[in-house]
Amino acid sequence: MQKNNILINFIKNAYQLLKSDGILTYCNLTSTGVLKNNYDSWEALFNETQIPHLIAAGVPEDDIKGFIVFKVSPPITCRYFQHKTAMIPIIVKG
Repeated sequence: MQKNNILINFIKNAYQLLKSDGILTYCNLTSTGVLKNNYDSWEALFNETQIPHLIAAGVPEDDIKGFIVFKVSPPITCRYFQHKTAMIPIIVKG
């Protein structure tokens, strides 16, 4: 729960600093790397774990534009992320 509070506080503070049409993205590889093992897709993970945090941080649903997925190559010894792609949420302040 502590990590979730830190993420929510970060998003809340960063979102408040955005001007209209400002873009907020964030990457939480440790959490999403572990969570991805529990979901069939990045979309399912995003919908079930990231959207609730964004809403809890005060981001209006209309400002949550989705996410992008990109290729990554973590070292084989990486303990927190072993996936071939990563997901980044996209928020645009209305």
